[in-house]
Amino acid sequence: MLPRERSVTTLSRSDTNSPPPGAHRLGTRPLPDHPQDTQIQFVKGVGPRLGAIFASRGIATVRELLYFFPRAYEDRSKLLKISELAQRKEGDSSQATLSVQVISTRLIPLRGGKRMLECRCTDESGQGLSLKWFHAPRGMKERLQPGTRIVVTGTVKQFMGRPEISHPEINWSGDAPLAAGPKIAASSAIEPARDYGRIVPIYVEIDAVSSRVLRKVLWEGVQQYSHQLSEDLPPALLTQHGLPRLSESIQNIHFPPEKLDLQKLADFDTPWHHRLVFEEFFKFEYLV
Repeated sequence: MLPRERSVTTLSRSDTNSPPPGAHRLGTRPLPDHPQDTQIQFVKGVGPRLGAIFASRGIATVRELLYFFPRAYEDRSKLLKISELAQRKEGDSSQATLSVQVISTRLIPLRGGKRMLECRCTDESGQGLSLKWFHAPRGMKERLQPGTRIVVTGTVKQFMGRPEISHPEINWSGDAPLAAGPKIAASSAIEPARDYGRIVPIYVEIDAVSSRVLRKVLWEGVQQYSHQLSEDLPPALLTQHGLPRLSESIQNIHFPPEKLDLQKLADFDTPWHHRLVFEEFFKFEYLV
């Protein structure tokens, strides 16, 4: 079974120790022998600083990035209403995703001179939800202006009769409707295909790089490079064993296209995972 946190096929043709042609020329982009060997810093949204962080963890090329698989998944295919949170059983610590509108924000003094940021929100049900940050990101209060619409995800708890989420993941959406149906339309809010409106991948954080940032980088990498991965298994072998192509497997492991059993995804128990496992054993037997 492949490791869940990171798996790189041992037969990768990528040679990260040898600079590709043109790498010695300052200010020029190296030209790899294959797109999958492209240095990770050239993936959209990465750059040299974040690229160096990835490289320090052994993820230096696009191929190594695409083989950095999710550790878990969350079902964010449905937007809940605040009124539905009261129906949850006591002790329910599952994640919830809601489309809400900011009412107000305030800084609450704490002991030791620290301050907590609280944002009060509502939705079409008219009920309230509190969002809290004990270490608020810089500029967060200024962004949470009254009337701002956001989509939030986090663990909901009850505090003094009001539901609250501490340190939620936020998706900023100027046109997200407050009404939430059982499914989110692709045009209803910002980035529904990546951060909500689907089964969302959760990654092991790397040196303070959040799972959300990792998701964004993987999204860009999958969209741009997954179809360019070299297919090492013969078509006849794929057909014989009913296996999907490598590009399809990589895409669907990172961003599953439909509602599936989350446990099967986390356990690497899908046709796409089986295809990667088959390839590992096939190459091992072939070389031996």
